[in-house]
Amino acid sequence: MACGTALTALVNREELLLIEGGVISLALKLDAEPKCVAVSPNDRFVAVGFENCSIGVYDKSGALVTSFKKHHDYVSALAFSPAGDRLASGCAAKELIVWSIPDGQPLTAGLTGYHSARITCLTWSSSAVLASGSIDSTIIVWDDKIKAPKHKVTRAHAGPTAAICFVNEATLASAGADAMIKLWNV
Repeated sequence: MACGTALTALVNREELLLIEGGVISLALKLDAEPKCVAVSPNDRFVAVGFENCSIGVYDKSGALVTSFKKHHDYVSALAFSPAGDRLASGCAAKELIVWSIPDGQPLTAGLTGYHSARITCLTWSSSAVLASGSIDSTIIVWDDKIKAPKHKVTRAHAGPTAAICFVNEATLASAGADAMIKLWNV
């Protein structure tokens, strides 16, 4: 499940559901099994990551706007940048890619070796700083160009990092499989 301003997106084994105002506005049958979903901040786009290593970006009518395929394992996490012009994707092969929505091209690719297990969560700060979390319990805040870690927390949780979110530009919140919520100065 992912929430935008007024749009909520859900995926199950075969479809994408969009909910607006408490009502299902779209039920779209998908061609591959979805693994994750994200809604752009302006509710304009919905991205779905698939088992077949691809990503589909849809508008609210269910029309496919663009698709990406570069990951080497299933797409496990997605997050739109605050402006909605970039999409970060992480996969089970521990790879992070940042895509340009307008161009349909990767802006940053091949970021592997920083996490030692599947990427579970991604988030952007309001100033477009990207952070990633993993099943390896590591949290990484990336540099401005998303080329290398700026801040890394190892063993953030006693188990997988399940969710991350910027509280403000200097503070990141994380939740883990250890049932703990923690705050990090980044």
